[in-house]
Parts: sequence; structure tokens; C-alpha cells
Amino acid sequence: MNFRILPNGSLLITANNRDREDLAYDLRRGARDSAELTVIENARQGDNYDYATGDDLCALSDAPFIAEDMTVEDDGGRAFYGKVWKHEEYMLRDYL
Repeated sequence: MNFRILPNGSLLITANNRDREDLAYDLRRGARDSAELTVIENARQGDNYDYATGDDLCALSDAPFIAEDMTVEDDGGRAFYGKVWKHEEYMLRDYL
């Protein structure tokens, strides 16, 4: 998966054919949680992005967040050094 910041500041997430095959397999099995984890795990691998919750950010929202350059401290707290994006629709509707 590719994570790219657009000129307007939005985060664009795209999937290559292998990613799409993995997502399609998960969705055919009815494993929506697994498909969501695939997106989250790809964000964590090498691209310096991570999944965050409203609680992590002290935000009053149940929407998923993707954070750029986040670290988890020894005490479990999180430190954010980059941008954070909120998915306004609260869940991904179509992983493909």
C-alpha cells in the first residue's frame, strides 16, 4: 500500500494488486476486521504511519485516525510528531 500526502494536505491511501488480492480474500471470508487490520498493518510498515484512536489523541471521537510519526512511550502513552488524519465516515466502506 502507498500512503501519500496530497498538496491539499489530505492523505491518499492506494493499494497495489497484491494488496487488493489480500483484501479481497479477507472480504470473501467475511473477515472485515482482518481487512481493516491489513490497512493498519500496511500503515505501520516502513511508511512512518500508525493507527490511532480518539482516546490516544484525547479527542472526543470514535472515528479512526492515521498518524504520521507517532511513537508509543514506555508507559503506553503516545507522542505525535507529525500530522494526524481522521476518517470522517467512522469506518471504511470499501477496502478495495
